[in-house]
Amino acid sequence: MNTNAANNARSFFNNRKSWTNWHQNVQQRIRGIYDLYNPNSPATPEGLQKTISMIQDLLGKALTRNIPVRALGGGWSFSRVPTTAGWVLNTKPLNWIFPISPASLLPSRRDDAKKLFLAQCGCNISEINRFLEINMAQSLRTTGASNGQTIAGAMSTGTHGSAIGVGAVQDHVVGMHLIT
Repeated sequence: MNTNAANNARSFFNNRKSWTNWHQNVQQRIRGIYDLYNPNSPATPEGLQKTISMIQDLLGKALTRNIPVRALGGGWSFSRVPTTAGWVLNTKPLNWIFPISPASLLPSRRDDAKKLFLAQCGCNISEINRFLEINMAQSLRTTGASNGQTIAGAMSTGTHGSAIGVGAVQDHVVGMHLIT
């Protein structure tokens, strides 16, 4: 376990030597998997910063040791594209969803604050739709058939859900936060 005393976001190292995707058609030799977890607190920008710092620490260690790193969500990809022989960062537990504050938006978009929210990369489509239903009486306009895909995977592969005049999952995204 990797826990920083000033940062209660957590990572647990699993020394597995292979990884298999959800569909069991891809197997990859790896150096291990880090399961990543948010702080044990409500979803807030401050808690998110703790998670970001934990991920940056892991990326720094990988860079220092020259170990390739890939993020893993639902593991639904049919291809080897998301695989690595290095460390796998399991982002599936990173599933916080919370509203965007108007102050974090460009002045021209502040009127949209009530319609926007941040969904971490590990959120699956069904979690997002549940959040939208409860908090906004809405849902995503289009999704994949099973709703188990993570938002990051469905968005980045462009493989799930589309309709004429509506678009696909990635068309719901108006901003992205990348951690380096």
